[in-house]
Amino acid sequence: MLDLKALARCIEQTGNQSSLRGAEATVNGVLIKEQARWLVRASKTDETFVLAPLRAKVQWDVKAKRRVPPTDKERSAFKSLVAKWRNQTVSVQVIGPVTKPKEGEPPTLEVREFTWEFREQAAPP
Repeated sequence: MLDLKALARCIEQTGNQSSLRGAEATVNGVLIKEQARWLVRASKTDETFVLAPLRAKVQWDVKAKRRVPPTDKERSAFKSLVAKWRNQTVSVQVIGPVTKPKEGEPPTLEVREFTWEFREQAAPP
């Protein structure tokens, strides 16, 4: 189970004046439409993430001292993902920032990039 608060605490406890600016996840799972919400259910853990359009990237431009701006493709990734769906079960890989959920709600995964009909690679022998 994803626990961003615990991750932030661990980083702060290192004492290196570090903090958690954000977290990005790669989630392999099944795309689901539930009423008006788009979800991805992780294939290995069954954890559910609410999908949303990308608001801002986690990546940081050290020279400019600001977040790296999203490309047009990244900005439109959520819209492209849901436009491909045709009321079918499909495996996807979704990459993007994860935000802390409200109490009792699943975390939100902002779609920065996705792979349609994703197939996980078998573990090497």
